[in-house]
Amino acid sequence: MADEPTDQPLPQLDFVGMQDVVALYADAFFVAKTGDAFSLYFFQNQLGDMVDRELKKTESVRVTKTKCFARIVITPSGLSNLVEALAANIGIEIVRTDSSDKDQ
Repeated sequence: MADEPTDQPLPQLDFVGMQDVVALYADAFFVAKTGDAFSLYFFQNQLGDMVDRELKKTESVRVTKTKCFARIVITPSGLSNLVEALAANIGIEIVRTDSSDKDQ
């Protein structure tokens, strides 16, 4: 009897604290399968003194460190939901971009 589905609605989620999280841009990422979950790692290149000055056109950048700033462990079903949400948002952005290109 415990495995029978119920018709009770799922609880509503109250998303809080997002403004407290520092937003960082990831230069690189990778996904690893670990046991029964996926781990998503996000990295940012450490440019050192390059951040405080403008690069010359002929100057090359050699990055020696890429620091992991976030690791998210997620279940396979959670990852599937994430991929679907990303695909939907990417589709919206592609339509928006195509539409603005036609207007020009």
